[in-house]
Amino acid sequence: MTKQGVFGYIIGRKKRLMHVEDDANLLWQLLVREIYVLMKHFKTNGELKNAFKKIVVLKKDPTEEDKDKYKMFSDFSEMENDPTKWNNILRHCQHSFINMLETGVMVNQKEEYGYVFILDFNKETVEFYNAADKERDDPPEKEGDKKKSRRKENNVVATATLTLEEITNLNDMPIKSYPEIIDKMTTDFNTWYAKYSAVREELTKLRDLKQTVNNQGAANIEDKVDKLIDEMECVKYELFENRRVFYGRLKSLNLIEG
Repeated sequence: MTKQGVFGYIIGRKKRLMHVEDDANLLWQLLVREIYVLMKHFKTNGELKNAFKKIVVLKKDPTEEDKDKYKMFSDFSEMENDPTKWNNILRHCQHSFINMLETGVMVNQKEEYGYVFILDFNKETVEFYNAADKERDDPPEKEGDKKKSRRKENNVVATATLTLEEITNLNDMPIKSYPEIIDKMTTDFNTWYAKYSAVREELTKLRDLKQTVNNQGAANIEDKVDKLIDEMECVKYELFENRRVFYGRLKSLNLIEG
């Protein structure tokens, strides 16, 4: 079952949230480590905050230039179904402040839901909680108000908090720097994208050939071309399955060995 949620940041009176489609229960492990990396890179809380201030909230539909610019962060399997959604174009910014900063843009969600991770620059803290549990934990507005109780249910995710200073002093944190993490992601993507582009080019040639033989009425040749197209579609599917961006980030953050 997918575990959705949001993550984001607060600066002044502005609160920005980005949707997370799945594995939002891992936001604490991922983002505390990413913030550790970012603090090492930007040196001070102020410099890190200034970097977040530059992030632009997207309000217009994506252009072809946008799709090309942010392709390293895109989910191409979803893009083939709907290339007009920013959430597909920026899919691999989910779970990642590093990727969000690298693109400099985000899709802002208005509401909290599911698992929530907040980087609060006003308080210089981070917090992680389940939105539904936090709502149940809110104190009643009136003594007799039973709509907001402190009742706890099974499998409640306890709220976790740390200050930015505490994060910088944590042990067993990532060794790789911000540039090293992005360089690894870029190298992996370029290798993958070259294979994907070759497959797409081959599929285009095969479909053009199918159209030609169809116009000529060569049914026996068309059947053979269909088989080649199916085989190439399988190769493309394997490429989608083997592009393990999330897994790569887990390795870069020392969350798994490999």
